[in-house]
Amino acid sequence: MNPSAWSAAMKPAPRALAMTATATVLTALLLLITWNLLDRSEERMHAFGTATVAALGALCVEPLMKQDLLHLGVISNRLLEMEAVAAVATYTADEQLLTLSGVMAEPVYSETLRLDGNVVGHVRIALDPAAFRTGILHPAHRSMTLWLGAASLLLAIVGAVLVVGGVIGWRAGLLRAPRLPQRRAATKQQQIEEEAEPVEAPPDVRHYLLGINLYNQFTLKGVEREFELSLCTELAEAVALAFSGQVVSLPGLGALIDFDDTDTPDRPFEIVTAGLTLARLLRDEAPFGIYRLGAHVVLQPGDAPLPVDHPAVADVTLLSALARDHTLVLSETLAGSIEGRERMVARTMTNLMLSELTTCGPGAEMVTELATDEQLALIQRVEALKTQRDASESESTF
Repeated sequence: MNPSAWSAAMKPAPRALAMTATATVLTALLLLITWNLLDRSEERMHAFGTATVAALGALCVEPLMKQDLLHLGVISNRLLEMEAVAAVATYTADEQLLTLSGVMAEPVYSETLRLDGNVVGHVRIALDPAAFRTGILHPAHRSMTLWLGAASLLLAIVGAVLVVGGVIGWRAGLLRAPRLPQRRAATKQQQIEEEAEPVEAPPDVRHYLLGINLYNQFTLKGVEREFELSLCTELAEAVALAFSGQVVSLPGLGALIDFDDTDTPDRPFEIVTAGLTLARLLRDEAPFGIYRLGAHVVLQPGDAPLPVDHPAVADVTLLSALARDHTLVLSETLAGSIEGRERMVARTMTNLMLSELTTCGPGAEMVTELATDEQLALIQRVEALKTQRDASESESTF
């Protein structure tokens, strides 16, 4: 055996090394660009715009009916303090402009306000798409984007030249090399059998939703609003941990808790208890905010988290807007699934805006408190959560 001959045979050609290096660098750059380009900014912007204009509409019903331009202007200016909001406008029922803050340009999100089946006005907001962009799409990274594009173009040209040369050489060698037998492909019958395998549909899972509406957020100062939203999320996470749920931030509203279905018969009443626990915590701990809560239950295939643009989330938003301060409104579906209704103090609601609900019937119940024994247990749970929160805030940092 001649080692030098074997080494020469196994040593790659310089052209092959250059092609491999160029392909590696080019692939890395393209993956980086693709990762940044596949940004979900459009989805985030749509969710933010839909939720924010819905919350704005709930706030503007009363001042629109009274043509209270001062109140409408205050709400618009507060909302305009949010970086992502470029303009806010309110209109009468016949599309006459009442107030306009900012410059109205696409993308625009609209909401028609109805009361007793009649249109009382319209609200519109315009968003700044740049506020939702990340990665190399962000305006601050424009110079980096240009450099990456130029480098990718140069490498693509070099790579194309090398690849063409390699292909020509490979084809010339292929014509001289003997052909090897090819593996048989799968038969058509095997492909049909594989495609015919049944796929089981995922089972329906109950999602118990609790919407926390910071009802006066657009009348708060910027610092106050940020504090309340942070506090709302913190307290919601404490309740979600105690009752097995996950917290999702809802721009323009506050927060949403998606509670797990534990398959216990009394789970609907546990959700009511969780909602009133959070309502009492917010009432005692929040210095600036006024909160209204709504609860609903919906079936969703699979165990994936409920998306924020699901119609049930919009229904929870509406239910929370119709609640009174520091109370909990239950959808018709959730209220009907509660056993032992004597354990809570509730009354039927008759607001005509309930007809706008899409994932449940037009009925709802407002719960103000629980019966005596359950209320005492709720107060004890609230005090325990307060103690835990105080302990976590005063932990030593040494």
